[in-house]
Amino acid sequence: MRRMAMVLAGTVLMILTLPTPASAATATTARPRDTSFAFVLLTPNTAVAQGGGMMAQPGDWIQVTGGGAFNPDTGSVQAGGGFVHHNADGTVHCAGTWKATALTGWTDFGASRRGLHGGTVSLLVTHYCATMGEIHTGIPMTVTSTRNAPTGSGLLDGVTVGEFARPTGGAVAIHAFGGHD
Repeated sequence: MRRMAMVLAGTVLMILTLPTPASAATATTARPRDTSFAFVLLTPNTAVAQGGGMMAQPGDWIQVTGGGAFNPDTGSVQAGGGFVHHNADGTVHCAGTWKATALTGWTDFGASRRGLHGGTVSLLVTHYCATMGEIHTGIPMTVTSTRNAPTGSGLLDGVTVGEFARPTGGAVAIHAFGGHD
């Protein structure tokens, strides 16, 4: 647990240096005002595309790393990391970095000991694909920790990114700071 806290703190400090515009978001549970949260993808998180579309073909999968901080009261977010989009056959389609551009929602499942929360963070992100020299904006991304999730919710820990809508692996930690949580 101590190592996780150190990794989380280091990631938050790194992410807080990224300037990002604010957007409105709402919280769904009662908590002290001015509570900010940090999240970290503790392991590379993966998700698969089940259907085709502009971003992916069926069976393509994405691996995402990173973390960030957000405040649902102010709608601010500072988050980023790396990603690799793999074709269904395992070849790399695109690799690069991602950066959050808006916080679009926060569903809080509540806190457990030491301020660890479960919940779903909804973001809009931009992908900077270094291998293709492309920038893709306005991509919806969710980060979910199932800690304290409602029974029967069917949620899985991990991320979804655009058409990569089925999480397939990874671990997420969300921690409150500020306020009195």
